[in-house]
Amino acid sequence: AGGEHTHEADAKARRRDEGALRTVEEEREVEEAIARSLSLERKRKMEISAEESALTVAMLQSQEEADFDTLELRRVLAESEVEAARRAALQAQLDAAAAASCANDAVLDGYAREESMLT
Repeated sequence: AGGEHTHEADAKARRRDEGALRTVEEEREVEEAIARSLSLERKRKMEISAEESALTVAMLQSQEEADFDTLELRRVLAESEVEAARRAALQAQLDAAAAASCANDAVLDGYAREESMLT
């Protein structure tokens, strides 16, 4: 009976040791899974950060291009306004020349009338 009791105690101890080993192994697997999960989370955070950086750079480039386009449009508009002012000045000169020509014609007509009255 003593040998059977010892055999039974050994079996219990073996099952307890196996259970403890299983528990340690399960804990290690859980810790590894947590470590993998944290590693994946860190990797994903880095990817998100890189994506955010890329979006920021793209947004800044887009803003820079829009600013350049705005400046270019302003330059073209200013050139157009200068050209319109130049054309208006030329038209004013033409109008002044036409008015002077009319005035000269009136003076000449006046002289011609005076001359015809004298003769």
